[in-house]
Amino acid sequence: MILDWEYAAWGHPAMDLIRLGVAASHHGAEDCLKLRDLQRGMDALWLALTDQLAGVV
Repeated sequence: MILDWEYAAWGHPAMDLIRLGVAASHHGAEDCLKLRDLQRGMDALWLALTDQLAGVV
């Protein structure tokens, strides 16, 4: 079991499966692609934020 409280938040249950690279079989393929794209966008925003914060410190 892995617990990372830094990213703990309410969200779509399939997001964890998408992040772990596990196909969410009970969701349609189109939904999985949308969730994957959403996750990639969230990752890009997080990287941009942490990069910006690193320049301030």
